Amino acid sequence: MDDASRLTLLKLNLNAVGSVVYDELFSSLLNSAKSMIEREGITLDLDESNEDNNLVIGYAAYLFRQRGE
Repeated sequence: MDDASRLTLLKLNLNAVGSVVYDELFSSLLNSAKSMIEREGITLDLDESNEDNNLVIGYAAYLFRQRGE
């Protein structure tokens, strides 16, 4: 899965489809989520594994929702 597809799925997860206002933030959160997961020693295969992509997208959505707390 490519970065644009992950961004689209994150926007769907957060009900932000059709909006480009947060695209830069969402992309940054996707990269941060990936880095944080890998820092824990988990090897991700974002090219082939839907499960790994869903993990990164879900964690990025969590980070977005928790940013104000």
